[in-house]
Amino acid sequence: MKKLKTLALIILLIFISSFRLFPQQEVDKILAIVNDEIITQYDYDRALRDLTKFLSKSLRGEELKKALEKGKKTLLDNMIQEKLLISKAKELDISADQDIDLYIENIKKQNKISSDEELKKALSREGINYKEWREKIKKQIVQQKLIQKVLGDKIKVENSELTEYYSKHKEEFKKPAEYKIFAIYIDPTDINEDIDSYKNKIDKALKGKKFSEVASEYSSEPLKSKKGNLGVFKENELAPEILSIVKKLKKGEISKWEKYKNGWIKVKLVDKKKAIIPPFQDVQEKVYNLIYRKKRDKLLKQYVKELKKESYIKIFS
Repeated sequence: MKKLKTLALIILLIFISSFRLFPQQEVDKILAIVNDEIITQYDYDRALRDLTKFLSKSLRGEELKKALEKGKKTLLDNMIQEKLLISKAKELDISADQDIDLYIENIKKQNKISSDEELKKALSREGINYKEWREKIKKQIVQQKLIQKVLGDKIKVENSELTEYYSKHKEEFKKPAEYKIFAIYIDPTDINEDIDSYKNKIDKALKGKKFSEVASEYSSEPLKSKKGNLGVFKENELAPEILSIVKKLKKGEISKWEKYKNGWIKVKLVDKKKAIIPPFQDVQEKVYNLIYRKKRDKLLKQYVKELKKESYIKIFS
C-alpha cells in the first residue's frame, strides 16, 4: 500500500513539474521525495536563510563563509533526516500538541513577555514569522521525544567517564580572561582642529580629571554619551585590535594613542579577571551533557541509516 501511494505521488509530481500552474510562474522545483513528503527549492532556501541567520550571530567574514559552505554540504541530508524522524514519530503516535504551548509559555516567562501578541511582535522585529517559528519548534520537540523513546534507554553515562573526560579535556571548560574597559575614540570628522593638537588636549585633561569625565567631553560617539564605558568583555569577544592594546596594560593603566578604524583610540583597563579552569564539580553537568550528546548522536546516525533503508528516498540533482 505504501509503495503504491508513493508511486502515485511520484507520477503526480512528474506530471505537475512538466507544466506551468499559472502563466509566467514556474512550479517550485522539487529537490527530494521522502516517502510521501517532498522537499522543494523553497524549503531548502528557507532552511539556508535560517542557517545563515543563526551563523551570522557569532561569525563574520571568512569564518562565516567557511561555516556556510560546510553547512550547505549537509543541509539537504539534514532536511531528509527531519522528514524521516517526523514520519516515524507519526507512525508511533508521538506529538507535541501539548508540549508546544508549555514551551512557548516558558519562553515568555524567561523573556518577561506577557502575551502572545507581544511575543509575535518581538519575533517580527527579528524578521521571524511566528507561525513558521512555532511549527519549527514543534517539529524539534517531536524529534526529541522520538529520540528519547527509541534511543533513551540505550544511552548510559558512567561517573568514571565524566572524570576521565574532564581530565583529558580541561581546556574545553576554560573560562577566558575578562576585561572591563573604558576608552576615548576620536573620529577626525568630528573635530575642527589638528588631530595631534586634539590628542594632546585630551592627554592634558586626563592628568587632572577622571577618565569618564574626559571621555564625555572629548570622545566621539557612542563613547561620548557612555562616558567612555566600553563595557565588560571576555577575551574571545574583543576585536583583535582592542585585545592587542588591552593585553599590554595592567589594571588601572591607560594606553597610548592607537590607530583604530578611521580614527584614534585610547584605552583604560579598569579591571581584569584572569583565565581559569573551573573545578570538576562546577562543570560536571556540562561534561555529562557533552558525553550524552556524543553517544546520542552516534546512535541517532545509525538509527537514521536504518530508517533510510526502510523508506523511499529520491534525490533530484
